[in-house]
Amino acid sequence: MNDRRLTGVLLALFMAVPVCQACGREAATTEAPTPAERPSPGPQAPSGGDTCHLAVDGGIVTIDGREVTGVDAGDASVSAVRFGDAVVMGLQRPATAGGGPAPTSEELLRVECGATQAVVWHRSDGADFGRLARHPAGLLYAAPEGIMLLREGAKAPARWLASPASPEGCEGPTSRLELPSAQGGGALLEVVAWDRCGKARDWLGRVMHVGVNATPPRVTRPVPIRSLVQRGQNVWLTVGGSCDRPGIVGSAPRGALPTSTDGGKTFRLVETGPLKQPVRDVVLDGDKALWALTARCRIGATPAGGVLGRTDDGASWRVVELPIDEPVTAIRGHRGNGQLFAWTASERRFLTRDRGVTWTELSRSSPPTHVRPKPLTLGAAQLLPTREGLMRREAGRFVRVFP
Repeated sequence: MNDRRLTGVLLALFMAVPVCQACGREAATTEAPTPAERPSPGPQAPSGGDTCHLAVDGGIVTIDGREVTGVDAGDASVSAVRFGDAVVMGLQRPATAGGGPAPTSEELLRVECGATQAVVWHRSDGADFGRLARHPAGLLYAAPEGIMLLREGAKAPARWLASPASPEGCEGPTSRLELPSAQGGGALLEVVAWDRCGKARDWLGRVMHVGVNATPPRVTRPVPIRSLVQRGQNVWLTVGGSCDRPGIVGSAPRGALPTSTDGGKTFRLVETGPLKQPVRDVVLDGDKALWALTARCRIGATPAGGVLGRTDDGASWRVVELPIDEPVTAIRGHRGNGQLFAWTASERRFLTRDRGVTWTELSRSSPPTHVRPKPLTLGAAQLLPTREGLMRREAGRFVRVFP
């Protein structure tokens, strides 16, 4: 699917980030908000006491040091949770390189504590028992009709979260849900809704956060703030999550950069000209130049992104090319001396001191690890980046200013 067709689908379906000229909403409390717990992968082995401890080594599954028969893990990883007086598990196959949902595992295995023989406990066409998640009342897994809840002692699972309707432009009628990995008992569950969209029927995935303890489950789209930089009253931010996995379409706007000119009170989307993909990182170099790096995206067979751009006035953008035909994977700027470092896909490292006119290749090194942005202080106000957007604190009150 070419960039124009993809953009047509995404603009209507996935760009849920509004232009925030006056979208601030005051929070009901004057205390610091507690950020929602970030979904985190749970342990591969189940928890619960000193017995029923599962381990996997070279495809061999053991419980309390004894090999379990009836499980052929091969190159798969094992998703397992303690369930009553037993361990239940599924085989988690790796995701496909070209994007889309991972292969399913339609059998749920069970091993009684103290036993060494795994038996097929549940079998369901289209279900994925290879990605299990904990729930206060049992365990969750994905099935064609939605996310299912299997309670201890229940004879059959119940639907916990229905599959959403497929967006316009996708073949539908409902999305295919996926739990990306084995997940522990956090307050939020990360779910991906997959659809085949556009003329090329490429897989597109939307990440959703689901509140585990809410009834009915509360579904939100995450807006994780990845970069936050400021010069005077000008503030720029980027939203992460786009293209972290092939086909994943996050909440970041395409071809635009969230920008504030009033100290973070309001934000609007400023077009980034030739930078068509979501902007992943922004850095300042010196007093004028603002650099932006787009996310490296792959939708179907079409790779894009990893493009470096620069603006001096915050409005007119141009692409800056390195002396090597490779996508750029990371950038770091130095505000004091105007230097900019750039890393490419093969871990080659370059330095410019004249805003991209010339580049010097340095010794190879791995790109720096991303660090979550810290709060910004602007006079009496403070901007607080979270996974749900950007908050502004002033005079003890909190207002969400983006999105």
